[in-house]
Amino acid sequence: MTKILVVMDPEETQHSALNRIKETPIGEGHFKVVYYLSQSVYSENAHGFLRELKEKKNWLENIVQPLKDEGHDIETEVKLFYRLHEAIIYSAYEFEAEFVFKPIRQHNTLRRAWFTSTDWNLIRFCPCPLLLVNGPDTIRGSSVLAAIDLTGRSSTHENLNRTILEQAALIAGLLGSTVHMVNAYSSVSVPSGHVEFPDPSTYPIIQGKRNQLLERGFDLAAEAGLAEDKVHIREGAESLVISECAKEVDAGIIVIGTVARSGIAGLFIGNTAERVVECTECDVFVVKPLGFVSPITPESLETESAIINSRYSAA
Repeated sequence: MTKILVVMDPEETQHSALNRIKETPIGEGHFKVVYYLSQSVYSENAHGFLRELKEKKNWLENIVQPLKDEGHDIETEVKLFYRLHEAIIYSAYEFEAEFVFKPIRQHNTLRRAWFTSTDWNLIRFCPCPLLLVNGPDTIRGSSVLAAIDLTGRSSTHENLNRTILEQAALIAGLLGSTVHMVNAYSSVSVPSGHVEFPDPSTYPIIQGKRNQLLERGFDLAAEAGLAEDKVHIREGAESLVISECAKEVDAGIIVIGTVARSGIAGLFIGNTAERVVECTECDVFVVKPLGFVSPITPESLETESAIINSRYSAA
């Protein structure tokens, strides 16, 4: 049985991640629904935390009870956190989760400029595939859009493309829908300056690049059993092309890969998956290359988690 960690967002009232449990066939998943309380709020008031903990436990049980009554296998837990993304990753390790469901938190431009969000950190470091849920409405019957990278020719990129398409097909099977595939590319750069006439060689080069990508896309689609009319090769910024294509094909979910870039490169360059999350109107399912190992390990989290939770073990 598939083990899925479901994160409850304390600032969300619609409980969108819980609604994705309904999209999962009964008997297919074992879910652990976790509500996280900020450790900083209660560090000076243990009695207040114990009271709040009992209230949240009862509240959480009441929220999931209708899903249990339908036959879904669900357990619940309320946990403290200091850094939310680390607490979620620790829970994933502890539960041996195969997937994580979490509501998307989109941010305005100022917040994106100054803060690295929980979602961004999970995209980079979550050890298992991550479903970021964008709203409570059902996605059953909606298309699944696989966002692939045809420009990368390394074995890592090619294997990641195949993983994306495999996951997209599995999700489409669950939703009773079809898979579309999209790739965004940028045209060759055109020399700047005061030029009276454009270089006549520019268009053939751009068209040749597009034709090359189309050929690769059709070959990959054929491997995955997709018809050519389900392949979309577009020029433009990746996040915008993917989001616009998702609207056109009425996608309920975008499946996208990430190489989990971190450090200075991640700060200044960013990842396509992160940019898609910030502008999309549908769910985003993030997968990583085969063999990915998160730099955030269970050993690095155990000590801090034990310290935080032992303070309130009496609860």
